[in-house]
Amino acid sequence: MEPIRCALVGVGNCASALVQGVHFYRKQQGAAVSNSGISYPSIGGYEARDIVFAAAWDVDARKVGTPLHAAIFAEPNCCYTIDASVAEVDSPLVRMGPVLDGVAPHMLTHEPAARSFRLADATPDSAGDIVAALRAARVDVLINYLPVGSQAATEFWAEVCLEARVP
Repeated sequence: MEPIRCALVGVGNCASALVQGVHFYRKQQGAAVSNSGISYPSIGGYEARDIVFAAAWDVDARKVGTPLHAAIFAEPNCCYTIDASVAEVDSPLVRMGPVLDGVAPHMLTHEPAARSFRLADATPDSAGDIVAALRAARVDVLINYLPVGSQAATEFWAEVCLEARVP
């Protein structure tokens, strides 16, 4: 079977836990280690080893332009470290997404910086750029990890996914 190629929007704590978890369980395949923590180790014949992270977008300066395997540990993330040895394999560069309402204004100036967002000084990808990137990366599914309340940003990404024909 072909791998499931995933794109991530928002490389925060939830994305960090997912990427680390997939890597952790991928290493366990065939080992004499239990799948403790996974409700269903196989769904439709797919397992953790079948998930590939093919694209990612964020807006934080500490993540944009960084390989995904490093960005998941960048501040302000504070996710529990499941597996710090996350492989560089299937680790795309995190691209700059549009901010829209994806960052609360008070989080841009909150101190300390380790607990807030610092926007990257990069030109955000346009809808057309994102559609092209999703198609080029052969993405099967996009996972939205934007902050709660990011209505306009979520609608933007939904429209991009419709255009790219990505669930």
